[in-house]
Amino acid sequence: MVNKLIQTLQKIGFLDVIIKALWKLGLLKIAIRAYEKMKAIDFPNSRRQFLKTQTADLPIPPSYLIVLVASTPDIGWFLNSGKSTFQAIRSILQKNNVRVENLQTVLEFGCGCGRVLRYWHSVQGPEIHGVDYNAKLIAWCQQNLPFAKFNTNNLYPPLPYPDRMFDCVYAFSVFTHMSEELQFLWMNELARILKPGGYLLLSTHGKNYWEKLTKKEQEEFNAGHLVVRYEKASGTSLCAAFHPETYVRERLTMGYSIKGFAPAGTHKVVHQDLYLMRKD
Repeated sequence: MVNKLIQTLQKIGFLDVIIKALWKLGLLKIAIRAYEKMKAIDFPNSRRQFLKTQTADLPIPPSYLIVLVASTPDIGWFLNSGKSTFQAIRSILQKNNVRVENLQTVLEFGCGCGRVLRYWHSVQGPEIHGVDYNAKLIAWCQQNLPFAKFNTNNLYPPLPYPDRMFDCVYAFSVFTHMSEELQFLWMNELARILKPGGYLLLSTHGKNYWEKLTKKEQEEFNAGHLVVRYEKASGTSLCAAFHPETYVRERLTMGYSIKGFAPAGTHKVVHQDLYLMRKD
């Protein structure tokens, strides 16, 4: 019901008016959180249905935290998509002769409540770190995923890590929710904490999302320009960025060498484009 209302408001162009009004009143993020809590209402039923058929090796986050990172209360999707994303990380690194077991230090930038990070639990070798903008998500991870180390970050850099600390950093569904300014700032910051020759793996909304854009946005996208909706809500699911492949290759990844590209759909359940880069 809530999703249909949002979609209707967007179609008639009234959602922009509401968002601008909320922003001026300083209520935008409060409204976003209220919306996410409403989406979590059906979660208890989803949890009971899931637990009838499966068990999880690690604790399952509470409803409102899952909705924050997945925009859905579906536990099965939360776990399966996390596992598929982890397998995609392993696969794309392995194609570049990098075994995850041989990495020393790994960071998930925007780890949420461990949707992907939880699957490093069975990997022997690397020291795993997670960082996120939301302190509640990090608090849950610290209490329930003790095999990894966690920190919080601000919307803007820096991160609480020294220079050249990590062999590999990955960010899924993170740059998809940032303004252009923030994306460049964070690309530079991630380069700072990567070791020379270290790998950065990130996901973007590519041409797989083209049909979801308005006609004007499609024109911008086709011209090779980044498209960002509601950039004032950067760091939340309301802000959405769409990246043409040419934009990523020619602008966003300056200072990196692209070593791998997997279009959306290459890996099961991963509906975003994946770029593997190595720090020059």
